[in-house]
Amino acid sequence: MLGGAAVSVTDSAGLARAAQLYYVSPGAGELRDSAGLRDGIASISISSNGRVTATGQIEIAQVAPSLFTVNADNLAAMNVIRVSQSGRRLSNRFIRPIRMGM
Repeated sequence: MLGGAAVSVTDSAGLARAAQLYYVSPGAGELRDSAGLRDGIASISISSNGRVTATGQIEIAQVAPSLFTVNADNLAAMNVIRVSQSGRRLSNRFIRPIRMGM
């Protein structure tokens, strides 16, 4: 749960799990699916403060990591956190154009 929002995913085998939310706003949210979900069509339920506000279906599939782009010009957005051996954390945000398909 994050900011009163929660997401439940039921996979193609019928196993229901809570998804880990990273970001929520009135019009969008980012989540990480729970490990072990089966590939295929899954049901998703979104709730706010305990009340279901939306339901639907999504497709679960194994994928490789990729970059997020923030617009049609392929502007990449990255947040990098570096951790030293002493535990000191340095955070950097990068937003710059990238060439797709290279």
